[in-house]
Amino acid sequence: MYEIVTETVVPSKWDSYVQNKQNIINCIKDETNIKCEHLASWSVVTGDTTFTALHLFEYPNGWTDIDTTRLSCKENKEYQQAFRANLPTINEQKIELTKAFSFWPSPDKRIGQKFTI
Repeated sequence: MYEIVTETVVPSKWDSYVQNKQNIINCIKDETNIKCEHLASWSVVTGDTTFTALHLFEYPNGWTDIDTTRLSCKENKEYQQAFRANLPTINEQKIELTKAFSFWPSPDKRIGQKFTI
């Protein structure tokens, strides 16, 4: 199961957004009860949505991991602080949960890549 998070960012707050999002992703990596893996982040560079960032997360065990992760995020004070710090930088957020196609290979994590969008 995959989660795609699409966020439209306030243009004047882009740098703050990137720093805050890195803090959120670090919280996810550091918490053992959060059962998702950050696979990739990227930004839109053309069109009318240039201050849009996308983030791809994987939940290896599907709905069970999603439920565990949501509860762990809600209870994790460091995550909540980072999440709330990022709210003023976002105009709009859309979250989609998807499943992989059997005929399409799963996305791979890019090892060694630093979070930059």
